[in-house]
Amino acid sequence: MEEDDDDSDQEDEDDEDLDHDELILGNTTDVIISLAKALGNQFIPFLQMLAPPLVTYLNPENPRSDHVMVVGCLAEIFNVCPIAIPAMFEDYFQVLMKMCGTDDGQMNRNVAYGIGVLAKRTEPKETFGNHVGTSLTITRLMYQNSQEEDAKDNCMMCMLKILDRFPDKFPAQEA
Repeated sequence: MEEDDDDSDQEDEDDEDLDHDELILGNTTDVIISLAKALGNQFIPFLQMLAPPLVTYLNPENPRSDHVMVVGCLAEIFNVCPIAIPAMFEDYFQVLMKMCGTDDGQMNRNVAYGIGVLAKRTEPKETFGNHVGTSLTITRLMYQNSQEEDAKDNCMMCMLKILDRFPDKFPAQEA
């Protein structure tokens, strides 16, 4: 009987550690986003320093909440520091593609936002243009798989950003 209590205590400690770690990562990403917003394109030297440790939180052994925060943090950074996109485009796009295959509304919200940022901000334009079809397909699936309205809203905004910047690549509607 005592072992069950010990197991329960260990689970409570693990939950508290996870909550504590999640809180620290959440606060850290908030500070990083605030600095990026304040510095804009001048944030690039800091991003070069911060990106490698930040990306470690995308490892499969990390909890989903870490993945959600890092994907969103990077999207916010690229939105305000678009000069960083060309060097990191392919890696970040692959992260988005890896993270999009769920029905997790929080993740889908951040992935759709990230795709939208890339669609709107990537230079040269053709870099994202080569991924329009994949991006539209993935965004449509995320929209269908999400129950949360904010995830659906981000998916719609993502598709509108793609349409706005790449109207010639948007598939024609069938009558």
